[in-house]
Amino acid sequence: MALFEYQSQPPRRSTERRQVEIFARFRRDLENVTIVLKDLSCGGARLEGIEGLTRDEAVTIALPGRKPMIAFVAWAEGMSAGVEFADPLPETEYQHLVD
Repeated sequence: MALFEYQSQPPRRSTERRQVEIFARFRRDLENVTIVLKDLSCGGARLEGIEGLTRDEAVTIALPGRKPMIAFVAWAEGMSAGVEFADPLPETEYQHLVD
């Protein structure tokens, strides 16, 4: 009998995630580009349009009508990545962006 059991499924998200197509500004070091958010939650987003990111890397994302915010790369594959916001989006701002 094994002493430890490992779960094969990733942890569940704690906030609702909705599909979107939102242009945002992305900054990493001196690189500043426009990306597309493909889904969004109060806690993070999936983005497309940037490559070469590494897990746990700190980046800055400026959503429309909002000050730039710090996010950390949760995963990256090709031109896509998932990020977790350092400070979650307030629910009212999230609803404004996804509606």
